[in-house]
Amino acid sequence: MDNQLKIEQISCVDINPSNQDLIAVGYGEFDIDCTQSLKKGYLCFWSLKNPRDSQSNIAIFNILSPDSKSIANSNNLEGKHFDIVWEVKWIERGEKEILVSISGDGGLSIEFPQSENGINYFAATEENIIYRCSTLLTKKYQAVYYGHTGAVNRLRCNPFWDSIKCPVFITCSYDWTDQVNDIMWSPNISSVFASVANDGRIEIWDIFKDNQQPQLTYYDRNSKGNYKNTPKSVIKFSNNRPLLITGNIKGSLDIYRLYGLNDIIQTKEDQIQRLLTSIQKNDLQ
Repeated sequence: MDNQLKIEQISCVDINPSNQDLIAVGYGEFDIDCTQSLKKGYLCFWSLKNPRDSQSNIAIFNILSPDSKSIANSNNLEGKHFDIVWEVKWIERGEKEILVSISGDGGLSIEFPQSENGINYFAATEENIIYRCSTLLTKKYQAVYYGHTGAVNRLRCNPFWDSIKCPVFITCSYDWTDQVNDIMWSPNISSVFASVANDGRIEIWDIFKDNQQPQLTYYDRNSKGNYKNTPKSVIKFSNNRPLLITGNIKGSLDIYRLYGLNDIIQTKEDQIQRLLTSIQKNDLQ
């Protein structure tokens, strides 16, 4: 999907859960040191049925409303962010839905495990630390995790999360030479995840089959067949189609057809067992 608007790099991407043809893409600065010269950000809506043109606007709005004005903003809210907003998520809580966000004034990535009713969450920070928190305990955290030596820019809970049997999450950071910018679990196979890096590389791992090497390493190529090393910034699996979506710092959105990731696993228990077996293999090595 070409960036015909000639706007900023892609900073986030998500797929409409009700209509998998619709993709929402956030464009904006991805450099935490650029706060003195920030440019406008954009929210654009793409369709797989019409990948050449986006349906775009600068504000968040109700697409069912004839009014083009934004329906809400945080300009006048108490406790609003004072730094770059890195991530936002809609969380279901009972019959209600709430919007949560995280920014450079508190962290870089936020993640709510499934099946915990939007109460417990993880916050990854620039200080190399991950906090497990609760919305019921706003002034203290439940646990602290260490391991990275650089800013933790993404944290993803496994989609087959179970707080007792399978409390597994994955992270990526700026602490190695090959900077990994985003990471995402497969929604269909518990042991599979994909990542994108600063050298334009896409990797797909299945740690059940091999926890030392990825199953696939892929670079886009130009018309001469040479590798394109434009840094990729975000990655997303489709929930019900064999598609992988990536975005890069030049605003290009690319969609790939996946093959060979069609393991048939019937139950959540099977998925959990597959993931735990993968982790145990790694502990033994």
